[in-house]
Amino acid sequence: MHCIQCRHLMDPHILFPVGEDPDDGGLVICDHDDCECFNVWSVDGRPPPRMQRPTVDDLNRLRAATRRVG
Repeated sequence: MHCIQCRHLMDPHILFPVGEDPDDGGLVICDHDDCECFNVWSVDGRPPPRMQRPTVDDLNRLRAATRRVG
């Protein structure tokens, strides 16, 4: 399956929770460097978190942090 925003494969898009409880939802970004793909997610029919669109630099920092953690 491909992302409808960036057309890269959905795997390996990265899910980030926004709070302590994953039920609060979060954001999802593409794993490809310099891709501007960004969306929010939620569970159990809750409204997704409202967030400002991150810059490409913000997204690249998130990707780099994820790769360091492993």
